[in-house]
Formats: sequence, structure tokens, C-alpha cells
Amino acid sequence: MRFLGSVPCWARIPAHGSNKPAIVRITGFSFQMVPHQRDIRVRLALPASAASLRFLRAAVDAMEEIVAADCWPVPTYDDILFYMQQTRLILSAKGSRLCEAPFLSLGPSLNLRPSRRFARGILEVVTCFGTRTFRAFVHKGEDYPMKVFDIVFSPTGGTEKASGYIANALEGETVAVDLTDSGLGFRTVAMTKEDVAVIAVPSYGGRVPAVAAERLGMMRGNGAQAVLVCVYGNRAYEDTLVELEDAAKDAGFRVIAAVSAIAEHSIVRQHAAGRPDAQDAAQLAGFADQIQQKISAGDASEPAIPGNRPYKKAGGTGMVPKATKECTACGACAAVCPVGAIDKDDPKRVDKKACISCMRCVAVCPWGARAVNPVMLSAATKVLSKVCAERKECELFI
Repeated sequence: MRFLGSVPCWARIPAHGSNKPAIVRITGFSFQMVPHQRDIRVRLALPASAASLRFLRAAVDAMEEIVAADCWPVPTYDDILFYMQQTRLILSAKGSRLCEAPFLSLGPSLNLRPSRRFARGILEVVTCFGTRTFRAFVHKGEDYPMKVFDIVFSPTGGTEKASGYIANALEGETVAVDLTDSGLGFRTVAMTKEDVAVIAVPSYGGRVPAVAAERLGMMRGNGAQAVLVCVYGNRAYEDTLVELEDAAKDAGFRVIAAVSAIAEHSIVRQHAAGRPDAQDAAQLAGFADQIQQKISAGDASEPAIPGNRPYKKAGGTGMVPKATKECTACGACAAVCPVGAIDKDDPKRVDKKACISCMRCVAVCPWGARAVNPVMLSAATKVLSKVCAERKECELFI
């Protein structure tokens, strides 16, 4: 494939799901890309303006959206974002100092790493900013190391702790993705088929939190292997794992294992208090060993995961924590609410319809000044005491 352009230039490339070529017009810069058998060389000549770089980013982003993955000759955003630490990146200003900013300012759309079809290649990028020239060399060895993406929705920390016992025991560098962070660009999170994702969520009434499923669906699994983790407060996880399985597959993941684990109940905290404990940690580490053996053996078989389809009906409005008289309006709760239900200007105000009863605000308040209705909490405690009395153990489906 060869693109040669001036101002303006046109690229004719196959589009997703069609044998007909898509025509993309790129203006404002010259673009030349010549991939060789084991070598890719890209040369860009750009005006010395941030506007031009933004234009370039928008143009290439648009082109990447309509080009079939098999025909996209340079790496995608996830490659530059998540493999940077595994490559040797050298940016040198001509006759000057090392400088990263101009290269990185090109943003995610200019993907400066050889694709897997050129795994031993060298990518050379020369970007001209007026009289200054920056040169980037990215050299990759024979193989790309596996990344372990720890994708977690954990408002109160229990799910993150359980997931960590698995993700940190797998081979590969761990990359954390926080599903509770509403400001994270989830659409920019993408994996490759060589990667592994540990996807962990709490069970809310036997279901996956809707916001967690929504944000997971924005990501691009691209065939990465997925280990599903459902964490519950010693009652039951019901249809959480099968719903998470469906959400993961819809996002492009290949499910190879699933785990149920127990953590302290986020509302009635005396149930499963202190869990995951040392016994859980040892058990989850053992699960991780079995999962790693499956990955190393190249076994991509799908596990049989318990649950029902259609899923159980989602529960209605849960318990909405409110500010007590000790509240100082510091805003700590509003800053980390996963769904933005707490007013940042007046943290004592809560959008009851938006609240998902995750209890993060209760967990993070430095003054202990947020609580649920004590009458409702007492009633929930009595109900749960009947089903949470017996210790439940972690489970592996592989």
C-alpha cells in the first residue's frame, strides 16, 4: 500500500464491511507512507502550527474509523498509547536538546509504531516545524510483550482488591483502567489480540452496574483474551457473570475464564467484613496460575459460566446516601462520584435518579459525613443476615 499526497490529497482504501473502496480527502499537509517488507517509513511535512496538527489528527482519526483493520497499514491508538513503554523512543531536536512534546502533541491519530505485520521493522518519522526538525525512531524487537489490562469498576475498593490478586499474578505489564472515572476517554482504550484483560465489576442486585457495562462497551477489545471477575458481598451474584460475558464479547473480547470473588458488602459492611482476606488472596492467586497456564498453552476455549438469559430484572432505586450535619461541603465526594450524581457546587444536593447506590461517597468522605437512611439500613441488615451468614468461597470457571 502506498499513499502519496500533496495539498489536497485523496486516499483510496477498502472500507469496513465492503469490497468497495472508500475515498478520504486529506488537506492541509503532505502525507507519504511507504511500507516495506520489514520496514515502514513515514514522512510528514507540516506547517509549524498547532492548528495543522489538530487538523491532521482529525483527518487521520476520521480515516481510521472507516478503514478495515486488515488494511490499516500503521498502528492504531492503542499501540502508541499502551506500547510506548516497551519501545525505545528517541526524539531529538536538530542541534538542540531532547524533546518529546512536538511528537506527542500529534496525538493518538498519528500512530508511530510498526504494525504487527512489521514487528521487526523500524519506524522513522520526520516532522518539520519551520526551521526545527524532530526525528522519532521506534524500534521493536521480535515480539510484543503481553499487556494485562486491569479494567475495574470498584467504587469502594473491594472489587479492585480482588481483581488485583489476579491481574498482578499474570505475566505482562499491568495497565489499570478505572471504569469509575467518568472523565476517562473510554473510546480511546483499545487492546490487541495478544493482550489479556481482567474485567472486574461488583454485583449490584445480581446484575452488572449499568454504567460499568456502558463504559466497557466503549472500549475496543480487538480479540484480546478476557478474564471476567464478579465480586459480591457474600449474598449471591446471580446473573452478573453472564451479563458481563455478553458485554465483554460485544466489546470485542474473547472470554477464556471467569471468577467470582467475595468482598465486604458495600452497604451492610458487617457482612464479609475484611474480605477479600488472606484465604481469598491465596485462592485467587491459585486461580491466576491456572489462567496463566491456559494462556501459555494457547487454549482459547470458552468456559461454562453460570447465570440466566434473559437476566433477572434490575432492581429499582436503591439507598441514596445523604450528607449529615458534619458535612463541610469539601467536595471530595462530588469529585469522585462515578455518575456525577452529587452537585459539585453544593455537595449536599444529590440527583436521586442518577445515584446508583455505589457508596463511594460514603467511603471517601474524610469526615464520615455521608450515610444512608438508618431505618432502611436496619431493614436491609435483617434481610441480608439470613443469606449472608455462611461464608461463601471464590469460584473459578475455566
